[in-house]
Amino acid sequence: MTEGQNLRGLWDVSDLIQLDSLFSNDIWAMMETYGVEAGRACIIKEISSIFAVYVPLTIKVNLTLLVMALLWTLDISL
Repeated sequence: MTEGQNLRGLWDVSDLIQLDSLFSNDIWAMMETYGVEAGRACIIKEISSIFAVYVPLTIKVNLTLLVMALLWTLDISL
């Protein structure tokens, strides 16, 4: 069990992990560390995992548009 997160600390052990496939469900931490596109990808991945059982994969385009609209209307200042 872990408490909190330290995404930048993982960079110190980059020889042990693949940083390009790193994921956290802490969307804000991902946005602060990797930018708004990483935050967008996290939101899409989390919502997709919730609806994966109920909604066909073709809805992913609509989900992407919804997340982009949400991020567009939010005042995100890192």
